[in-house]
Amino acid sequence: MNLRTELRLLNVEEHLYIEPHALEATDRKVYMLRLEAVMQVYQGQTSKEVYLSTGIPPSDQSRMIKRFLSLDANGILFGDRALLPQFRIKPYERTKEFADTHTQQQGGLSGVLTKTLENYPEVKIKYEKFVTEFHRKFKGVRFDRRFMAAKFRSLLAEAGAPSTSWPFNKAGLGLRSIEKYTNEIICSEFSVAAKSLGLEGATHATLGTGVEGLVLASMPYDIIQLDAYKIDKMCVIETEPVPGVSVSRVVSRFWLLGIIDTTSQGVLNSQFVFSSEVSARDIERLITDAFLGNWEPKSYLCYPPGSGMLAYVVPEAKYAIFTSVYFDNAMAHHAEKIKTKLAKLLGFSSNYGQLGRPERRSIMENTFKQIAHQFMHRIPSTTGSNPRNGRAENPEQSAEKYNVSVKGAEDALDVWLANYNITPKQGGTFSLSPAEYLRALIENKKQRFILPKASSNVVEQAKLLHDVEYCIVRGSAEGGIAPHITLDKARYTSPFLANSLGLIGTKLMIKVNPKDMRTVEAFLPSGEGIGTLTVLGYWRNTPHSRATRKAINQAFYARTFEVVRKDDIVLSYFNSLVDKSGKKDRLELYRLMDELDCSRAPQTEPLWEGVSDNLGAKAELPTIQELKEIDSHKQLTGTNINDYSHTPIEDFNLNFLDLATLDPSVQQRGGGIIDEDE
Repeated sequence: MNLRTELRLLNVEEHLYIEPHALEATDRKVYMLRLEAVMQVYQGQTSKEVYLSTGIPPSDQSRMIKRFLSLDANGILFGDRALLPQFRIKPYERTKEFADTHTQQQGGLSGVLTKTLENYPEVKIKYEKFVTEFHRKFKGVRFDRRFMAAKFRSLLAEAGAPSTSWPFNKAGLGLRSIEKYTNEIICSEFSVAAKSLGLEGATHATLGTGVEGLVLASMPYDIIQLDAYKIDKMCVIETEPVPGVSVSRVVSRFWLLGIIDTTSQGVLNSQFVFSSEVSARDIERLITDAFLGNWEPKSYLCYPPGSGMLAYVVPEAKYAIFTSVYFDNAMAHHAEKIKTKLAKLLGFSSNYGQLGRPERRSIMENTFKQIAHQFMHRIPSTTGSNPRNGRAENPEQSAEKYNVSVKGAEDALDVWLANYNITPKQGGTFSLSPAEYLRALIENKKQRFILPKASSNVVEQAKLLHDVEYCIVRGSAEGGIAPHITLDKARYTSPFLANSLGLIGTKLMIKVNPKDMRTVEAFLPSGEGIGTLTVLGYWRNTPHSRATRKAINQAFYARTFEVVRKDDIVLSYFNSLVDKSGKKDRLELYRLMDELDCSRAPQTEPLWEGVSDNLGAKAELPTIQELKEIDSHKQLTGTNINDYSHTPIEDFNLNFLDLATLDPSVQQRGGGIIDEDE
């Protein structure tokens, strides 16, 4: 089949890609004349007729048709692109052999790289693979073309290229030609170029491609994004190990957890985590509080009118069911209580996605970026996003100098996020704020919007936040050991269980409240409840969470602290943290302080008045009888003495010097109070 017949069998109009009006006048004239000749041949005119009409001789007509029918690198016809002036349809191919050149001789090397790759095809395959996979093998390493050129030369040497051949016989070792070849490889595909040339390219390369994701959010609460942000600042925490003696500690690493709705872009909940790493319990608390809408404005802060977390501003959003929650791949997010227990209770699907792809949670990441730029990085104690970006001078000293407290940071961020939900946003919310957008959908009379709600049973279970464990009743009548269970290295029992020898060896279902481990609820295999079990020993006095129980156990068995208060291991642990200055110890100290502060009962007036705030100052102290009444009250209610305090963070040790003057039977021993009768 000749070229003219092959052309006439095609649908030529499908292979016209050029817009003539976009060309320069001279190029457009040449192009239109060549296209006219090809179209006349396609319509069946003879060579002579085409020549008389266009002035293009038959030999050039055949050449134009052959170019038109040529295939590009992707196997597609060049079409009318091949008719453009100075347009190449195939690369330059050298046919002449290379002659030896002098050291400073110029020229004579046209096509040398292409010819070398033809002689060593295995080098071409290996080098192109090395370039395209550079971002995987050398993650975080800057793409250096000189290094790539050295790799190319090493592959040539391995393939057997003599040292007298190109590029080894040139002074520049063929650097420019190899760099040009490398650019052609990485620029052949955008994703390869983005991943290779930029440290953030692997993240951003998938964005803005016009391809929609498989999971799309069409309505509020369809997709919820959750992430953790490391706070780039240093803060001061203050404790009073002895009344009136304040000890400052600087915290440099803690986390902000956030959960946000994709469609409305409204913040559902946030939480500070004072730990080196986020735990599954932190994630559970964040999601549950967002579901319940537990946020309340703090009475001592001034909020913009109508501001707050989304469920607070729009009460109809309380107990709304999340369709899917976007997690990252942190270890805490893969915990069994998150991906199975909590997901089953609240009815959402967990979407973890690929590793190292934060763009899936773009709205949450952008919110964290705004927090950093508009709030965190403007504080004199900020550490910046990295040592070269935003780090303040001497941030640790600035934190102490300007008294940048953790409590102040929490309060400021709470107000900022509350205001965020009533700030208009661009894009899908039509310049409405998240609260306005959600309210408009709920009140839309033309198109009804139904927000799925959880049943009352689910709500009650979420409020309880109970974990379930299974424990076997242990005990021995011969050994005088009353029946009990052991949970997290502590014994639990009750008057009923202690007298039930028949239950020894029985597996009980235990409902645990992770916020207060002093009591648990026990159930027989038949489902019948046997009441509340109380922890024994020095665990029973101070409310403590399961995280605190595990932290104390770990520290105790590692012998990093001593139980100086024989009646209360939690307060002994607190005292040991006050005496330490390590970064992890500071974070643990503030976490414990926050936990104890949240667990204490509210009281407007202290149980006694006039106690001195300063050591050595005269004060009206409680009598021994009053102290005994306080202790009696504590045993009846389970409330600690210092639960009746004005200040949010109060001392957990009494003033030992003043107490010692009240009764000689009370002595100060090793930082704790021990009665001689004990």
